[in-house]
Amino acid sequence: MDNRAFRGRVLLLAVSAALFPATQALAQPLDAGQSDHHHYHKKLHHGPYNVGEVENNVTTISAYSQKSKELPNQKRIFHSGIASKVLGRKEIEAAGPAAGGAQMLNFAPGVSTLASYGTGAAKAQISINGIKQGWGHPKGSEAAHSIAISFDGIPMNNPATGLWQSPQVNQPSIIQGIHVTYGPGNPENRWYNNIGGGIDFVPIQPTAKPGASVGISYGSNDFKNIHFDVRTGNIDGFSAVLAGGVSSGNSFLSVPAGTHLLSPTGTILPSNSYAWYFKLRKGFHHGDDSFGAYLAKGVAYKPYEIPVYAAKATINGYDYKTGKAIPGSIYSEQTSGFYNALPYKIDSNSTWMFYNKLNVGMGSGIKLHNNIWYRYGHRLHNRYVSYALGAPNTNEYNNPPQLRLR
Repeated sequence: MDNRAFRGRVLLLAVSAALFPATQALAQPLDAGQSDHHHYHKKLHHGPYNVGEVENNVTTISAYSQKSKELPNQKRIFHSGIASKVLGRKEIEAAGPAAGGAQMLNFAPGVSTLASYGTGAAKAQISINGIKQGWGHPKGSEAAHSIAISFDGIPMNNPATGLWQSPQVNQPSIIQGIHVTYGPGNPENRWYNNIGGGIDFVPIQPTAKPGASVGISYGSNDFKNIHFDVRTGNIDGFSAVLAGGVSSGNSFLSVPAGTHLLSPTGTILPSNSYAWYFKLRKGFHHGDDSFGAYLAKGVAYKPYEIPVYAAKATINGYDYKTGKAIPGSIYSEQTSGFYNALPYKIDSNSTWMFYNKLNVGMGSGIKLHNNIWYRYGHRLHNRYVSYALGAPNTNEYNNPPQLRLR
């Protein structure tokens, strides 16, 4: 080899080393010595090369941060032509760990609630711009049951009366967001009682990556709540989530001392509730198919309204046979106290439902959506005393099943 050719090869090697330093560095073994390790970091320091991303502890990814088709973004709301509002996790958490389906809605404009308890186990009245759903006090209300309620897009109203009671959604930890629609809305999402609007409680959805969380809360009036969620992540196209929670608490009101009415032990008006939720989703090239199950129940002692001034009402109730109040201390703020309320009745509201949701893209912007569900609603209340309502309706039992295909 002549001297000129040798110098050319040396120059070529030098230029290659200058242009491709990272190639040499990345070829170093992971267990290289200290001098090689130092050389490796030095090369990376001066070379603008992306070596990838390291993700630590994927199980801490929040289930609430996932996107859901049931929760439109602000751009979609703006172009929809319909007045609606999406409540996210910040608003739901601001309502507190004891919040139920009614209390979570307090942060939506134009929505108001009326309830006798601070926990989600007790029923409440919801109003959207004056049109109501449910009951929050003994006298009931006019224009009630004119708001459509759904869970994960599946209707929950009683098909006979349109009634829905807030204890059917009593665990805020499993709710990812709430979509509130003002007025009837679009025909594609409209039901028979969307006169005042619609409320869709969207639970946490299956996620692409696995994760889990658990929480415990304790608050005033001996409130306790424990909740959890477990997510499998994507496994061969399948992804599932299991979540639930159990809570209990008392009222800030006490039972008047000396009353003969059936009442809980001590001077508290207890409430308790639970909810369980499961969803399995299978994704494919042009859509997805999912199966869901939801079970919830709430039980609470409902207090009666306290009269401001002393009248004929007593702490022992009303005798329907004689038409007179049962003898006892006068029931009013002035006599029995502002925080002493009669146990009006026990409310028990429960629901369980199974559903299947199929979404298929047909091409050319055409999508097929098909929902099949079965819901069983149960409502039982035991009344102890009533001054305002005439008939001695001491028991009420409603169990309307609901099977629909849409």
